[in-house]
Amino acid sequence: AAAEVKVQEAEAEVERAKAAEAAAVRKATAAETAATERVREMEIELEAQKIDADAKIRAAHAKVSAVESRAAGQASEEKAKQAEILAAAESKAGASEEAVAV
Repeated sequence: AAAEVKVQEAEAEVERAKAAEAAAVRKATAAETAATERVREMEIELEAQKIDADAKIRAAHAKVSAVESRAAGQASEEKAKQAEILAAAESKAGASEEAVAV
């Protein structure tokens, strides 16, 4: 009878150990799942930040291009004005030369 009690106690101890092991496995699995989900959330956030940064870079390039284009346009306008002034001056000089020749 005493041996039977010892066997039952040992079996109960084995069952408790199995239950504790199963609980530890469930807890570890839950922790791993939570960590995996957190890593995925961080990856998504990083991707969103990258997309945002890329968009900002593209917008900055567009602004630079617009400024360069405006500057080129202003330079062309300035050259055109200078050409008009030069043509007018040459025309006056030509008219003056004709008047002197007469």
